[in-house]
Amino acid sequence: MKGFIKLFLIGFLFFDCSAAKAEERKNIKLGFVLPLSGEWAYLGNGIRNGALLAKEDFTAAKNDYAFIFEDNIGLQSHSLTVTNKLINVRKVNALISIFSGVGKLINPLAEKSKTIHIGICSDIEVARGEYNFTHYITAEQGVDKFVERAITIKKTKPLKIGILTANEAGFVSLVDRLKQKIADIRINHIEQFDPNERDLKTVVLRTISKKPDILLLLALSPQLEIIARQLKEFNSKIQLASIEAFGLAADKSLFKGSWYVDAASPDKKFTDRYLNRFNTSVTPGVGHAYDTVRLMMEKFESTDETLVWRAILENKPYSGIIGEVKIDKGGIMKTVPLVKTID
Repeated sequence: MKGFIKLFLIGFLFFDCSAAKAEERKNIKLGFVLPLSGEWAYLGNGIRNGALLAKEDFTAAKNDYAFIFEDNIGLQSHSLTVTNKLINVRKVNALISIFSGVGKLINPLAEKSKTIHIGICSDIEVARGEYNFTHYITAEQGVDKFVERAITIKKTKPLKIGILTANEAGFVSLVDRLKQKIADIRINHIEQFDPNERDLKTVVLRTISKKPDILLLLALSPQLEIIARQLKEFNSKIQLASIEAFGLAADKSLFKGSWYVDAASPDKKFTDRYLNRFNTSVTPGVGHAYDTVRLMMEKFESTDETLVWRAILENKPYSGIIGEVKIDKGGIMKTVPLVKTID
């Protein structure tokens, strides 16, 4: 009888501890607003893959993590719809998005609902408030690196820059920053066009006629490719450059030999592993998505979920897949800008 009671007590204590341990586990939901179909699906699917790889690598989690991917088809109207769904219906703990325009739409929704939001984009306006952050190179970083590289190419001053840019929040912030660099360069022409415009011959011709030393292209596919083909059609020999955009192009072969400023990329070990896992090459933002997810999961593991935003803000510089990342007091995660050439 005594032996039975002893076994019963041990079993009870074991069950009680297990139950307590089970209760400690929390269900954390991360929501993603991405273009998983349409013209920019290759970027959205890359972000999704990077996030999934980060989750697979996080093997010691004490919480349960669910990733919910919503397709915004790259449209701002869809972004609002799926974000409201993620916040109000799926009750996510945090959001991740790409593109500055999308991030700016999500910003007030995240602040109002006190939902953490990290935009993989360059416009620091996306980081306004307590719960919003950005993770990429900033417009200031990108432009400063661009000017630094540009003035080494042609010694005559002022250097004449022509700009062809889509009317998108991230690109607008780059142009605004560039206008402040008049001590080093001169912008001799700017053409801005709607992101949905496909007939760009007129703006291309006007820009060529101004004979800039360097033509800065700021657009996404397929506009980038359309512009490149039209420049070739007009037999233009103007040197092409960009900030971020060439890295986002679906067909980089049209810009062979051109240079651009972009955020750091994952190393070869990671890119090879990614290729083996998903049977496709790393696309822009994959490393940022991986590091963003890892950072979020680490903070949800060690911090009360209502204070994770503060833990991210107070995080010291850390080394991730894309190198050193610094987080400033405004919630801006800065990675190192690099000059890259399309081979």
